[in-house]
Amino acid sequence: MNCPHCNQELSANFPGPSCPFCGADLSIPKANQPALDANGLAPVKVSWLIFFTVFLLPVVLTTLSAATKLGQGQDLPVGIGLFGGGVAGFACGVMLALRSGRTIGVRVLLSVLLGGALAVACITACCIGCGVGGYQLNLH
Repeated sequence: MNCPHCNQELSANFPGPSCPFCGADLSIPKANQPALDANGLAPVKVSWLIFFTVFLLPVVLTTLSAATKLGQGQDLPVGIGLFGGGVAGFACGVMLALRSGRTIGVRVLLSVLLGGALAVACITACCIGCGVGGYQLNLH
């Protein structure tokens, strides 16, 4: 018996639900499997719960640290907002690029563009969170 997806030879009484070579579900016909591009890159599914958790976590942490006495007069909310917001925004941009891009070059380009744009958006949201938390910026 051969796998209908990758044509690799399987044992006659193969017990598994998926092909050990290509990972395709043997109960689903080849026409209904996710299509691979010419370069073999399938789209990556993004969990929207994880996406929004990563994006909003620095905002919530910045707001909470600014609202507590621990954050008043300290650099903790600023550090969380700038560093955490930048990393979170870039991570969210990479997630979207992996979902949208079909070739490696497009994924890298989209990662840089979307990561930069979402980093700016997340840092801006963190600045708003600092203001909501009552952080007083002292430039002296």
